[in-house]
Amino acid sequence: MKIKNIIFDWSGTLCDDVKSSYLATKHTIRHFGGPHLTFRQYREQFDLPVWKFYKKHCPTTHVNEIDKYYFNYFARIVGAPLAAPRYGVTRERAQQARAQQAAPLLFKQIPQILKTAQAMGLKLFIYSTVRQDLLEKWCHRHHIKNFFEVIGGSVRDKERGLKSFCRRYGLKAKETLFIGDMEHDVRAAKKAGVLSGAMLCGYHAEKRLLDLAPDFVWNDLQGLMKFVCTLMDGSFDSAQGPQRFPVAERSRSQPIFPIPTVGALIFNKEDILLIQTHKWSHTFGIPGGKIKQGETMNQALKREILEETGLRIKEIRFAMVHDSIDSQEFYKKGKHFLLLNFYAISQSRHVVLNDEAQAFVWVSLGQALKLRLNHPTRVLIQHYLKS
Repeated sequence: MKIKNIIFDWSGTLCDDVKSSYLATKHTIRHFGGPHLTFRQYREQFDLPVWKFYKKHCPTTHVNEIDKYYFNYFARIVGAPLAAPRYGVTRERAQQARAQQAAPLLFKQIPQILKTAQAMGLKLFIYSTVRQDLLEKWCHRHHIKNFFEVIGGSVRDKERGLKSFCRRYGLKAKETLFIGDMEHDVRAAKKAGVLSGAMLCGYHAEKRLLDLAPDFVWNDLQGLMKFVCTLMDGSFDSAQGPQRFPVAERSRSQPIFPIPTVGALIFNKEDILLIQTHKWSHTFGIPGGKIKQGETMNQALKREILEETGLRIKEIRFAMVHDSIDSQEFYKKGKHFLLLNFYAISQSRHVVLNDEAQAFVWVSLGQALKLRLNHPTRVLIQHYLKS
């Protein structure tokens, strides 16, 4: 029961349309007598289902009227036919010019991600609140329509509808991943019982998404591409964990002695750094690696952290030793690691991952414990909190 189906949200996930959406939302609220909405306010307040958001700003207007005006204006931004009203005055032309500058664009990495996923035999779907005809038009315009089994638009409430959508198209929950960029998307996935994936570069801020503990996160589309490639080599199974080595191969590759490794719980003010990697079944954990011949533990730790995250650490303190023997989470069977764990501090939060990880997050200790941590990392955090 590996991941076989991926359902994508559209806005902020496949398409960079936050500016056009804000512009249409701002004009819609003003049209119905609501207050002026700044871009910052929009990013902080906007959520789905959309009627809850509009109820705060246009409490006397029915959501159907709002939807009609919004999508008419939105269609104009993207160059689709506009039903009414028709504008010709100079002020409106200036607005139209600004709107065209804010027209949504497909994220440039998306075609390659879709092509790779389709080549692997994954079934791809779209499930979005964007109006159905606009979705189909954009997919056709950007030459991605044929990648999808179903393009599902005009969704009012994903939390209510995603489970039915999966049932309608025969998608088994443990084989299905829903990828979005808003709290509503993560909540919808959890309610439907499917795996949840959060893009941290879309509409909602990182903290809002991480508070809901999605199963997977990606800082950008490069991270999503790396994730898709791990599905290609069969390194993740949503039900059973990582792929297993055949018994004969396992016995040949298994070392005689435990492998000593170093890792660190890295602090920046009140937050800690966690990375998500396919090597540990896409769970969150601390960065680290093996000690090379002739290295001290501290030298190995500094080198591994720099290679994996681009960070330079200081104030290194020994934390604990943890035995990891034939972990069910590790992607290779039969490994015995002697995990030498440390605490350290980084002055920088600018992380540059190498190929070993797909995503990173800076989170509080409380947030960390909500996430899908690998067992050694959970033990280390709990040890820190106790001590």
